[in-house]
Amino acid sequence: MRWLVDKLWLNLRSKYYFRRSFYLQAAMMFLNNLLWIAVISLLFARTGSIGGFNRAQYLVVFSYTVLVYGLVFLFFGGLRKIWQYIVEGNLDRFMVVPRNLLINVAISDTRVASIGDISQGLLFLALLGAPLRLLMFLPASFVVAFSFMVIVNSLYFFMRDFTGRVQRQLLHFLISTGMWPVVILQGPLRFFFYYVIPGGTIFFYAVQQAYSGGWAPKLWLLSMVFPVVALAVWRIGLRRYSSSNLGFNVNEA
Repeated sequence: MRWLVDKLWLNLRSKYYFRRSFYLQAAMMFLNNLLWIAVISLLFARTGSIGGFNRAQYLVVFSYTVLVYGLVFLFFGGLRKIWQYIVEGNLDRFMVVPRNLLINVAISDTRVASIGDISQGLLFLALLGAPLRLLMFLPASFVVAFSFMVIVNSLYFFMRDFTGRVQRQLLHFLISTGMWPVVILQGPLRFFFYYVIPGGTIFFYAVQQAYSGGWAPKLWLLSMVFPVVALAVWRIGLRRYSSSNLGFNVNEA
């Protein structure tokens, strides 16, 4: 644990060397989230409620979503680059370090803009009077989101024509579907967006359970299942890894 904290501090210090960029990234993300809050507020001014949630409750869903997203990529910003390390054959430099390979890669970088996400998330959860029970679900949401990103990036071991755009789109899909009210999804679609791309369970379901006084059993179940699946896919993928991946397409365009 001390190693993780020291590595995060080192990453932040290296980013802080460019102070203007550091503050600008965090501030711009905070402002970006405020714009989304304005859009959501305008929407609820016309509709009144969506899926049984009023404006304040839905803003809690949004704030909780950006908080989880921010925490994952503040601590494990290297997750965004795993696909690139795989296709370019650059995992080698992490393999020579006597640490867990996956954690070592994930913590190799940080995302400064996540500070804006975390600040906005915590501020609005407090201002909106979000249930304190929601904080109890935060570790489970964090684990599932982290594991999902590991699975997505591990797919690059098997599908060599993937580009970074695929990874980003799946991540954005996880976040956007996580704010869809459960009532608009039925049958196979609900299963897919709550258990395969589990944004609905990580975010909307967690907030729904917090307001109803539940214990979010489905979320805790996923927090046990997804890490196992993620680790299995990662280890199987590593067997296919080669540091001379000349046939991999590294063009993001």
